[in-house]
Parts: sequence; structure tokens; C-alpha cells
Amino acid sequence: MIMSNILIDLERLKYPNTGLHTFCSKLGSTLLKRKSDAQDLTFYVPAKDEYIFGHNPKYFIQKTWHKLLKPNFKQFDICHTTNQVSRYIPSSNKPKLILTIHDLNFLIEKKDQADKIKMEISKIQNNITRAQVVTTISEYVKRDIENNFDLKGKTIKVIYNGGALDLSLPANFENARDVKRPFLFTIGTVLPKKNFHVLVPMMRYNDFDLVIAGNFSCKKYVSLILELAQKWGVADRVKLLGPVSEEEKIWLYKNCSAFFFPSLAEGFGLPVIEAMSFSKPVFLSKHTSLPEIGGEVAYYLDSFDPQEMAHTLDTGLNDFENSNLHDEIFKQANKFTWEKAADEYLKVYNELIH
Repeated sequence: MIMSNILIDLERLKYPNTGLHTFCSKLGSTLLKRKSDAQDLTFYVPAKDEYIFGHNPKYFIQKTWHKLLKPNFKQFDICHTTNQVSRYIPSSNKPKLILTIHDLNFLIEKKDQADKIKMEISKIQNNITRAQVVTTISEYVKRDIENNFDLKGKTIKVIYNGGALDLSLPANFENARDVKRPFLFTIGTVLPKKNFHVLVPMMRYNDFDLVIAGNFSCKKYVSLILELAQKWGVADRVKLLGPVSEEEKIWLYKNCSAFFFPSLAEGFGLPVIEAMSFSKPVFLSKHTSLPEIGGEVAYYLDSFDPQEMAHTLDTGLNDFENSNLHDEIFKQANKFTWEKAADEYLKVYNELIH
């Protein structure tokens, strides 16, 4: 039996209530459950997240000065860097490096900032060049990488994220949020790329509330959403909750009438799978990775015109009820599990050692 010492970079745990935090926490915990006895895992984490997986695993604590003076990682055979622009990549050829690229959203977000795009591409290119293996989380991102980088002969391996949630809530859980009427739900860091504001004028054409959860990372964009709600006379039905707990998130998925995700830039789209794990009808934009993840059981927005979106919602909800799609939607969600993802990463680790 060949033993392998593997460092898993989970530094992005420092950003709670984000997709990268979910990726790091879910993947790390599942890797621990499914690894072989020959795979010795150490987790590179912020100090606040030491013992996130209990006291038994090994931890390597990330320090601020590691950005300038990288620690000695040579005791490891493999380093899995789970963020494409990580500043903590080993500079030497030992350990062997696996680089996971989540998205190239900056090509969309910074399309009018050529210098910043050039800088981001340079960072990622350097990391690709250093890596022995490059993985990504969707076929869409794989194509994006192939079109924008020199892979130095490497083949990109697609390993989908998991996403299905535990559907249960504590017996004594009570939702403290002001959400009482039937509602449409969306969740994500509240940024322009999420495109949440297009949902607000649509609310004139239905009787639902609109509930938006997620970190308020752009105050200007939050203000825009609130201003639009006032403009269109739906301010009493548009609720921006900010960050929510895991229990609150489960409650919102479980109780919403439908899930909307009009995002313009996604490498995967974790909330889509989370909503589908509750067999909810999901309404998605046709941009980037979302059609790949939603598959044939999602409803897609042909445009962001308010009346057209309202029509898509009406026809979609009717189809959902009349076609009894609950089981098909649940099956789509269960194509994407953290167990499958962990097994594929563990296989890559094993292949690099042998």
C-alpha cells in the first residue's frame, strides 16, 4: 500500500454564505468519509475554521504572511488548490498540484476593464502552468478555459459539484423571518452578475412575494433593487433578507412556490441543485452553465422582459402541477452529489501517486 500525504486548500472557508464556502465545507467533510486508509488528508484552513471537521483530521493553519512567504509544503505528495486564483500555491515542483477552476466570471463582470482581465488571466495561466492536473466544475467552464488559456498539453477533467441538501429541519425550528405569504425565492451573493433586479418589475404581474437571500456585497446594487421595488409599487412584497442560516435556507427552499435564478455568470449554480433537491420548479436564465445543470426539467427565461418572465412563470407552474414533475426534478438534483464529487477527486489523487 502506497501512502500519500495530501494537502487540501480550503482557505476560502473564510467567506461564509458563499458558493466557495459551501464547496470547501461539503467537499472536505465528504473526502474524509470516503478516503482510503492510504490517503492521509491535511486541510489548509483559516484559523477560525480549525476543527471544522472535528479534532481528528489534520489541519495546516493559513496565516496572512503566507501570501508573501509561502510555507514549506514539501512534506506533502499532493496539494489540491480549490480556487483558481489562490495565492498559496507551492512554488516548487513538490508537491504535485491539482488546480480546480470554478469559473471565468471576470470575463463577464470586468468586460470593460481590459487591464484587470489581463491581470486575472495572467494569474490563472501561471497556476495552470504549475499544475499537473486541472479540474473544473462544468463542461461550460471547461470550454471557457480551453478558449482562453494555454493548457500546456493538459486535459481538463470535469468534476461536478454536489448540491442536494438534507431536507429535514429540527422539530422545534421556527422561521423568524417576515415571510408569511406564498413567495418566489432566490439566493446568492447580491451582486449585479446575479441579475436579481430583473425579477422586481415582474412582480407587478403576480401575487407572490419575492424573497432574496444572500450576502450584501454591493450596497449600490442592493439600493437599486429597493429603488425598483418602490418604483413599481411592490416594495411591500420584495424582501431582502441578507445572509441566512443553513436552517433558514432549508426552510425557504422547502416553503417557496418556485425558485428563480436569472444569473448572468455561473460556473455551476449550486442553488439550482439545492432547490431541485426539494423538487421545486426552477426558473433559470439561459446563460453560462445553467442549462447544463438545470437540464430538461428546468424552465428557462427567453428574455428578461417582465411580462414575458411572468408568462413563463404562469405556464411553468401550470406544467409543473399538471405533469407531476416532482420525481424527475428530484432525480436531476441527485445526479450531482458530494459523494460522487469526492470519489472523483480521490481517484485523481490516487492516479497522481501511482
